[in-house]
Amino acid sequence: MMLSVLLGLCAFQVPDLDKALTLRQAAAPVSEVLAQVSKDVGFSFTASEVRDWPIIVSVKSLRAGELLERIAEVTDAEWRKERDRWVLTRTAVRVKRAADLENADRAERLKPVIDALPARMSPEDLLKAFAEARRDLQSGGGDGNTSRMITGGPSPALDLIYWALKRLPAKDLAAAPINSFVSYSSVPRPGQLALPPIPAEVWRRYLATRSEFAKAVEVPGHVTMPAGMAKLPLPPNVRVSLMLSRPNATADIYVALGVYDAEGLMLDLARFHLTLPPVPIESSESLASGPMVFSEESTRLLRALRRQNPPGKYNLPSTQPGEQIWISDVDPWLAEENLAVVRKAIEREPTAFHISDWLLSLSDKERLNVIAYVPDHAFGSLTDVMGGATPDHRLVWQSLPRFGIEAKISEGSLVVKPKMFARADRYRVNRAALRKFVAAAGPLGWPKLQDYMTYAMAAPPVTTSASMDNLLLGPILYRRNSELTDPARVMALRLLSQWRAQSPTGEVLRHGETVRRFGAVYEKFVRVSTAPQASYRTISSRREPLREEDLDPFALVLGEDTPVILEQIRHSEGALLLIESGAPQVLVPRTLGMYFGLKPENFTGFQPVRAVKRLHPAAIVKRSITFRAGRSGQLLEILDADIRTSETININQLPADWQEAFEEGKQHASNIQATQNTRATPPPE
Repeated sequence: MMLSVLLGLCAFQVPDLDKALTLRQAAAPVSEVLAQVSKDVGFSFTASEVRDWPIIVSVKSLRAGELLERIAEVTDAEWRKERDRWVLTRTAVRVKRAADLENADRAERLKPVIDALPARMSPEDLLKAFAEARRDLQSGGGDGNTSRMITGGPSPALDLIYWALKRLPAKDLAAAPINSFVSYSSVPRPGQLALPPIPAEVWRRYLATRSEFAKAVEVPGHVTMPAGMAKLPLPPNVRVSLMLSRPNATADIYVALGVYDAEGLMLDLARFHLTLPPVPIESSESLASGPMVFSEESTRLLRALRRQNPPGKYNLPSTQPGEQIWISDVDPWLAEENLAVVRKAIEREPTAFHISDWLLSLSDKERLNVIAYVPDHAFGSLTDVMGGATPDHRLVWQSLPRFGIEAKISEGSLVVKPKMFARADRYRVNRAALRKFVAAAGPLGWPKLQDYMTYAMAAPPVTTSASMDNLLLGPILYRRNSELTDPARVMALRLLSQWRAQSPTGEVLRHGETVRRFGAVYEKFVRVSTAPQASYRTISSRREPLREEDLDPFALVLGEDTPVILEQIRHSEGALLLIESGAPQVLVPRTLGMYFGLKPENFTGFQPVRAVKRLHPAAIVKRSITFRAGRSGQLLEILDADIRTSETININQLPADWQEAFEEGKQHASNIQATQNTRATPPPE
């Protein structure tokens, strides 16, 4: 609702909306900006749903009313009167409308792509598929007799994908879920939608093409290759299932179609990517040109976040089962002063540095008022452009539409906001949760399992390591945050968090209990953990073929007592090893001996032995947690370390009960050899 309308409804004290305001604010929560406006105008302006959104404001002698309306515009909100104050509110209706607009835009761009799909594989496509299948059979090594399995690859079932995609509404395809999936089936099971009946002529064409595959490609007896080349004919009562998924909001739609027998064994699999045309770019003349100038803090932040040649990290396994140490090259980007700025950005506001420098300098250069909300999903892309060799205003401006940002000049003010608010909503990082996670990790970046679980409950959907939170966590955790970049693991951490809240001392959570406690949540975890495997090609050279990728995720049957979460905890004493210009490590005595026993002459291309800066005693808890995904398990290992940083020891002061394991590790380390040919290049000063 416009403020002018609200003014007409007020029968008592009203603010002076014509008062000229001058305000310059790097990215800060809406609530802080409105507090300053309230002070200048002498009237209370607050925010509810959008109170924590970071906005950037640079205005000179701008009417208070216009500034307030622009703030509402960039936050997709509206002003409402509440007693003696006005509140900036974003209603559920607005949120739904934003989601509908995003999906309608995707559907509109997707429809011509679907219409252009062929009705069937062409003869040329078939010849290419035959050649690809032969390459698959020749790859993967092996001795020519050991059982192998190939899942994926070319398949005549692509004809069925073409047919199905042309029958499903574009809006349904466009709405393929993120970090999850939706499944259609010819014989739907709970959780699946009905696939339109496949016409007899389409099925006959598929069988004929399948027969051509079987004749054209000879599959040895020791190879299982279900992609169109299983035994003919197909058994009766087969089920056809179609899966749609997206790893993130802007990615292709992954399509996988499987043909299964009555027991759920995969007989055929075809994959396809529906690629949306890019959002039309509305070209406009750049407001400014020339190099961008950043504050020293922003330069340091860019240096830490955008490491063009990040140092290598190497796992060195020992012959002791399950034991390994990792080493890393010196990381010049993570100097103490750079890390301090990363921590400051997390504590203050991540967009208050180089992102704000860009917009505030643009305001100064062009003498424009600026009111902006830069969505979190654009943070990584903008960081890449601004951290390049020659960051330029023109280059950033031209990139904005590709990054989902709308920038326009209206009545002398530059308004910057998300193109699609639904996408901005989805990937907004919970600042409070991120700060709590980093604080719990301590100055050395060692979070515990509980910290990971807590953050996973509040984290946005997983995209890539270039998402805002993962970019910021990378330097803080010294590249130990892989548990937060895998959607299945994040979902498992969320399930574990809910279980821990109810059973804090439990070590085994069984299937029957899980279904009774977490029904829908657990089912989603099982399906999402299993189904995406069908979207990728798998070539196995193990002695026994991997059967998990061959199964219909909706045919999985787990017993009442099947463990879903199985936790093994190992307590030990050890030490935190602080290495000069390197990442800290927490090591048990035997592994500590391995580290000190490494022979420099056994390594080529890098130097694994660093000058030890400090050694602290540590109580180590290694948690090995197996999450049941379908019939297999996914392992998650977290090292909880209570580090006694108030104490220090040196190698000659090790406790007596460490000595035997320490010496054993030193002897074992002499057998390790490794070669790396790349080195990290220090960033320019």
